[in-house]
Amino acid sequence: MVLVALSALAACSDRVPFALRSDATTDDVGRASDAAAESDGSADASAALTHGCPTPIDPDGRCVGSLSVGEATACAIVDGGGVRCWGWAGLGMFGEGPRVRSCAAPLATSHACSPAPIAARVAGATSIVVGNRHVCALTDAVHCWGTTDDCAVGAATTPDAVFPNWIDVPTSLAGTEGATALRSYAASDANDTGTCARVGDALRCWGPASPGGATACAPSTVWTGTFDTFFVGPWVSYGVRSGDAWQAWGSGESLAPCGGTVIATPAALPVPASTLEIDLGRVHACARTAAGVVVCWGQNVGGSLGLAMRDPSRVTTPTEVDLPEPATHLAVADDHACALLASGRVACWGREAHELLGQGPGAPVDCGPNPPSASIPCASAPVLVDGLDDAIDLATGTGSTCARRANGRVVCWGDNTYGQLGDGTFDDATRPIEVLDI
Repeated sequence: MVLVALSALAACSDRVPFALRSDATTDDVGRASDAAAESDGSADASAALTHGCPTPIDPDGRCVGSLSVGEATACAIVDGGGVRCWGWAGLGMFGEGPRVRSCAAPLATSHACSPAPIAARVAGATSIVVGNRHVCALTDAVHCWGTTDDCAVGAATTPDAVFPNWIDVPTSLAGTEGATALRSYAASDANDTGTCARVGDALRCWGPASPGGATACAPSTVWTGTFDTFFVGPWVSYGVRSGDAWQAWGSGESLAPCGGTVIATPAALPVPASTLEIDLGRVHACARTAAGVVVCWGQNVGGSLGLAMRDPSRVTTPTEVDLPEPATHLAVADDHACALLASGRVACWGREAHELLGQGPGAPVDCGPNPPSASIPCASAPVLVDGLDDAIDLATGTGSTCARRANGRVVCWGDNTYGQLGDGTFDDATRPIEVLDI
């Protein structure tokens, strides 16, 4: 293993960013094939998939592959590797070219959004990530679009005089040819994270790509050596899995107790040896083992650890979440998390802002007093999403969650302020509703 160009780490500060996480890899598009991935020790196996679509697919369904949900934008790969996005469309987030979209009432016309999916100008995509004010898709290389601030799309120059702060057409990143996996973490402060791709045995990142906040305006190698999968977290933090061992580094509050503590060089994470995936929230993290056991650690904001705790205590040891059955995938965001269960049901826990837990109207969820916002209800232990029993993929963001069903259709629930549920309206949904025309 060689660690490349790590700058000095800044200590964790007291500030807490409004953040969400999004990720996708070639293995993430078909969680039903987890068994195949585990059999060869790799999280990148996807032999039974075509652009992320299960084969065969329900004749009444639609071929939808990888999903990614950001703060107010969601994107999916559709049949043939096309990309469609919905929700907030500012800063060229839809990748559809030079067009400014206005939101319908009740939002001001100055907002840009679409409550129905719009096609991006990219084909042959196998994975997609919605990052911080930008989107990247993986084809034969990584293509990104959105804001040029902090080199989020891997470019430091302004594209033109009409739209000086963003690129509205997918643009290929040199140095990412042959990439096989792609991940990002979206945060309200772009200096807190970057986007990374796996290229052979190298992890290459751009944007705020190094711990300490140094910006990389072209893909820069931060790790070399054999590894199976990886994660990208807030506060510019990373982790890689090689065999049964996970190593992580960075200034992430989700990775360490963080009372001024940082991980300056790769260090082993104290997770079970059979851990297949790790996903990070704002100040907490969760991991899933080969047996479907989920463990969480970090700050219990709004019950985000799922441990039936009614206070915001910090848990430094990964502790098992009591799920009704084994989990096959994790989706962790700001102050909540969801697990895709073996039966196709989905269990969620944490803060219930904008009906994030999918419990239906008036569902009894309560964590009791739990700063920083005691007025927002939450579930301190997992609850099942209402009416969903055939999910095969899952992605969550700050205020909404989406799932791909066995027939290829996509459903979403939660906040719909910018149309990010994709149902053609701006109405929040307390339970899963279907995305239109995807």
